[in-house]
Amino acid sequence: MAAARGALTDGAILEWYASPADAAWAAATLGDRPWVAVHPGGGVNPGATLTGKRWPADRFAAVVVRLRAAGWPVLLVGGPDEGGLAEVAAHEVGPGALLDLAGKTTIGQLGAALARCRLFVGNDTGPMHMAVAAGVPVVSVFGPSRPAWYRPFTDNARVIYHGEACGNCAFRGGLVQHCATGFRCMQLATVDEVWAACLALLPAHPPVPAETP
Repeated sequence: MAAARGALTDGAILEWYASPADAAWAAATLGDRPWVAVHPGGGVNPGATLTGKRWPADRFAAVVVRLRAAGWPVLLVGGPDEGGLAEVAAHEVGPGALLDLAGKTTIGQLGAALARCRLFVGNDTGPMHMAVAAGVPVVSVFGPSRPAWYRPFTDNARVIYHGEACGNCAFRGGLVQHCATGFRCMQLATVDEVWAACLALLPAHPPVPAETP
């Protein structure tokens, strides 16, 4: 919108900084471990709901299994209404495989937690854009919304998107709650694709923290 109004946008970036209190909370909660944040929810905002933007939770769980096998600690994030998705992911992965903060943070604490992560994996959501603003690499799965309009505003990201002829149904003519194809655009994204995107943005091996909480 800024460019459309004639403003200069070359080199523009999103920026977000934690308050001292939120930064201290995140440091005490997460320590120096090389966390990967996973957000299987999204699509619910004030006045707007589109859960069709969510990649299946069991596929997120499959990615978490691979992350844990590769040695990466996983942080599960989300809102208070997304606890069910968190439970699905946690059940698929097994007890103790991740730290579940879904629905347990303020917005400020969430941003501070994301800022301490090495990678964010999720859907087209507000937390994804928060991660970008905090300087965190992002892997994001798109479907009903068009990445050309809503992509992560950074070069340090990978977008998984299988555009269908009905693409951008999320905002064309109003929010779409039911899809004749079962949101096939999201179903087409595979675990292997998302995992390959993660590998492209992560170091070959997790760094060893100086101190583990």
